[in-house]
Amino acid sequence: MSKLCDVFDYQGKYGNAIRTFANALGMAIKEKKAYNLLTLLQYVETSEGFAQFLQDFSRQYETYCHDDSTGRYIENRPGPKIIETVAKAAQDEKVGVRIVRAALISYALTYLTEEERRKIEERRKQKTPTQ
Repeated sequence: MSKLCDVFDYQGKYGNAIRTFANALGMAIKEKKAYNLLTLLQYVETSEGFAQFLQDFSRQYETYCHDDSTGRYIENRPGPKIIETVAKAAQDEKVGVRIVRAALISYALTYLTEEERRKIEERRKQKTPTQ
């Protein structure tokens, strides 16, 4: 069985897809307050259940991509290849649903909104002395 850190590896088979999908999941959770996605994902046990979650998430995420307040459309979303790769990772005997689920949740929860990124950058600027 694979370790959680192996799933995140960019050089690995699934790393990029896991990170891309988890980023989208993080955006949905933090910016759109879709905490139900965490609950749905937490209880996925089988690869069939995982495939159903991916399908449901994709449908729900598509609505998040349309920002009614600004009229903006988010282009940066996981495409079919990313979703297919994440599904394959869950079906892989060496990785499995539990590891992929843990990887997605842990990475999604570290997602930073634009406001959070701005605050961190401001703090960094305040800490570094100007020359």
